[in-house]
Amino acid sequence: MAFELALSSTKPLVDMLVAAVNLLGENPPSKVVILEVAEQGASLQITEPKRVAFVKIYIPRGLFLKYNIEDKELVEIPWYDLERVLKRSKSSDVLILKKGNESVLEVTFESVAIRTFRLPLLSPQKTLSS
Repeated sequence: MAFELALSSTKPLVDMLVAAVNLLGENPPSKVVILEVAEQGASLQITEPKRVAFVKIYIPRGLFLKYNIEDKELVEIPWYDLERVLKRSKSSDVLILKKGNESVLEVTFESVAIRTFRLPLLSPQKTLSS
């Protein structure tokens, strides 16, 4: 399965992830961020290490510049990799998340320059039944 999502700015996503990490009181709160892509929108879930609490950030489809998905999908992204890449973004960058049929998530920042990072996924994508 594949998807391509684009946000007009990296700042809201980075701010939401930082707020979630602070709310859970751990840095990093867990070793993975779970990205769920569905027809109505996308969500990011971060779990506290003892699995007592978690934060789920939902982003409706209408907030994306581009929202192309083949099917409902769940991918697990290593927290350290995602954090390291997002720190390299500028708030004015367009953020593109793209996944083909490989177990890799491409994170692209577009502004004057285009920078693309390939993050390995922890497990093969899971297609969720409706």
